[in-house]
Amino acid sequence: MPGSASTWIFNVCVHLMGLPQRKVKVAYTDDRLAECLAEIAAHAERVDVLVVKSHKADSTLFDFVSATQAQCMLSVRDPRDCIVSLMERFDFSFEDALTKLTKSCASLVQFRTLGGPLFRYEDQFFQSAAVISDLHRYLNPRSALNIELLQRLYCQESVQKFIDNFDLLPPTRVRKEGGDEYDLLKHWHRNHFGDGLSGKWHTRLSAEQQAQAGQTLATALECFGYTRESNSAVA
Repeated sequence: MPGSASTWIFNVCVHLMGLPQRKVKVAYTDDRLAECLAEIAAHAERVDVLVVKSHKADSTLFDFVSATQAQCMLSVRDPRDCIVSLMERFDFSFEDALTKLTKSCASLVQFRTLGGPLFRYEDQFFQSAAVISDLHRYLNPRSALNIELLQRLYCQESVQKFIDNFDLLPPTRVRKEGGDEYDLLKHWHRNHFGDGLSGKWHTRLSAEQQAQAGQTLATALECFGYTRESNSAVA
């Protein structure tokens, strides 16, 4: 889901899968996987690992993952908090944010059937050395690993310093869309970090918005264990 620390998972996976000296190709794609694979083939590019990040993958990506038994990880958050995140960080309207989360949730519910690891934002997995260790065992257990280094590289303070130095990156590496900027390689956005609160939808969505989101996203709320009455609010 957007706003579920998926970029942290993505970057840690890229790091782990590249050990010790493997060639990793990264992509963000919801519906253009075939183009990505064709590009690799056309350039006769040596690629050992392809790491794909997606917020609302279509059936093509699902079929590819299913057929190849590719490793798949899901990161989730109460989708109502994700709506708030899109509204506050990226200036989405409520309607546009709900539409994006509806598509994302439908994709995640489908991918849930593959049985891959599930990471909950509310568990603050992005601060956990144990999660990095688990990912290492799952993805690339034969490589040596410095967990403390990964924690330092991808803690909020380090990532924010990287974001603050976007101007030092090659111009072709930073994409600008409207008022947003993000790094095409690591996928960090200029305004990547919100307040980190859980349960904020209770106070930041109107009663009507809460009801509409609860009804529209009912299947995902049930699938991922987020009750309609959930009132968790932890930093």
